[in-house]
Amino acid sequence: MKKYIYVGKKLELPEFLFIKGTVYYGEDIEKLIEKYPLLSKILISVEDYPKIDKNSQYFDSIVDEIGGKNGL
Repeated sequence: MKKYIYVGKKLELPEFLFIKGTVYYGEDIEKLIEKYPLLSKILISVEDYPKIDKNSQYFDSIVDEIGGKNGL
């Protein structure tokens, strides 16, 4: 099962809460990525994480685009 690290600011969706730096995995995460396709840009595969540009402003703008209740 693929593991993802969440890189955006805190995001509270009706069915789930994401917190920056936390690793998530499982069927529920895969279903949420299908429901909210933009999550795939801020849930980064643990294997790919060391290789990505860690641009927090970019990630936070995606969180804003998804909506939900969010904060720092």
